[in-house]
Amino acid sequence: MKQQNKRSRKNTSGFTLVELTVAMFVLTVGVLGGMIMIVLGMTWDNTNRMDTTATNAAQAVLAEKIDRSVDQARFRIRLQHWNRSSSGSEPT
Repeated sequence: MKQQNKRSRKNTSGFTLVELTVAMFVLTVGVLGGMIMIVLGMTWDNTNRMDTTATNAAQAVLAEKIDRSVDQARFRIRLQHWNRSSSGSEPT
């Protein structure tokens, strides 16, 4: 009787407890790795958004300064031209 039980167990198909434990461990590591990547992606997205905002603000400030410099240079040129023409001398 005992030999017959041993044979019938060998012929049954299925997973052992060790195989199931290893499979659960591998699945858990994969799911946790995916969750970590999602959290890191969200953190990097927020950091990049702040960097982009700072870059846009800096570009706006620089553009304003450049516009002011160009306007001041144009004003100086016009003023010099006006001073020359009002004094009676011809610009060279």
